[in-house]
Amino acid sequence: MEEKDFTERGFYKFSNYLWWFLISNFCFVITNLPLIIFVILYPAFSTGMIQIGLSIGLLFTAPAAAALFSTMGKLVRQKDIDAFKDFFKAYKTNFMQSMFIGALQVLILNVLYIDTIYFRNSSLSLLSYIFYFLFIYIIALSTFIFPILSRFYLKTKDIFILSVMYSIKKIFFTVANLLIMIVVGALIINVSSVIVFFVFSVSAFIMMLWQNKVLEDIEEKLKKEE
Repeated sequence: MEEKDFTERGFYKFSNYLWWFLISNFCFVITNLPLIIFVILYPAFSTGMIQIGLSIGLLFTAPAAAALFSTMGKLVRQKDIDAFKDFFKAYKTNFMQSMFIGALQVLILNVLYIDTIYFRNSSLSLLSYIFYFLFIYIIALSTFIFPILSRFYLKTKDIFILSVMYSIKKIFFTVANLLIMIVVGALIINVSSVIVFFVFSVSAFIMMLWQNKVLEDIEEKLKKEE
């Protein structure tokens, strides 16, 4: 009887998590329609329009990412969520600040991309590797920025400072998060596009799971400052 109850509980818990991942992922995909449209229409874009189209698409990814990290963070902490409701509540709450942060990141990435191309084609080609490294770092930094944004009401400046500090202090997480993004991209491109229906929420859950202590550490420090 106990074994049956354990099996039933295990299956119930598994099915709940599967449902939460699917719904959260669906919400993330829907709120990323500008980027999806760009990917679909990519072959029709001229060279000059590709960077503009991608920048606009990535801009709308920011509030979607903040909402997804918020939802998965709540799942890590409370083991229970209303995926659809929690996602769009977080999306609405963090929309303006996350869009502003997303705009800053897109601007920085565009500048770094242009600098990388410029120095790669100049006599100072070695400098291009510095800008290339910074380009990758800004992308990895997102995996600290949006979890912190989703958990705390802080000024944008403070979010960036904390993100930089912990991305260096917890370099293992920074590298691990970057690897997850690389793996996700490789799976989507080389395996099947069907993966997009669950891979983003699962990835965000893993990142929030192992960064939970980082967020708890920030929470403790904020309480001491009150």
